Amino acid sequence: MKKYILLITIISFSFFNCKAQQIVNINTHNTVPSDGKYFKDINNNFANFTGTWSSTNGNLTFKIMLVKAEQMPYPSPDNPKYYMDEIHGHFIMIQDIGTANETIVYESHKNFTGLTNKWEAQNIILAFTNDGVTLAGSITDNCVPDTYYRPLVGHLKIVINAGTNPTTASFSVERKGMSLQGQSTFTIPTDLTLTKE
Repeated sequence: MKKYILLITIISFSFFNCKAQQIVNINTHNTVPSDGKYFKDINNNFANFTGTWSSTNGNLTFKIMLVKAEQMPYPSPDNPKYYMDEIHGHFIMIQDIGTANETIVYESHKNFTGLTNKWEAQNIILAFTNDGVTLAGSITDNCVPDTYYRPLVGHLKIVINAGTNPTTASFSVERKGMSLQGQSTFTIPTDLTLTKE
């Protein structure tokens, strides 16, 4: 009998202490109060962007890999006030792709002490879309040589080109904020056309 009373007490405590979440369309973010809400990709607009995109120039191929991250806590995992879907991603530059001489020139995946999964290291690409056509957010160029040992962060914009098969998109990156003395330019391309693989 004590087991059942303890179980009922635990369930009741959990039920009354959890915060209810109201699921709303991510398109309403910044237009309604955020607390207690889950801003979800209800219209599945993120699907147009998730996957691998690439662009080849000469013997160099630049790739970005994008995934949907659901129900991410804001403003922090320790103190979430609301939740939101996001697009996360990484990039890689490959020389002589598909040949015996294939070489990784640089990549955003970085292993840090104590982390077993490269994806845990950083949100290199953090972006959102409301319409499934334009993706906007930030990209961190953690491969740039920098005398201040700080990666460059840029405004990222990817716009899907209408009527293309396979699907293509314009990719652009602009510097975010002021540059520091001695800081380099982006290592990653900042203006190109990507093709979805």
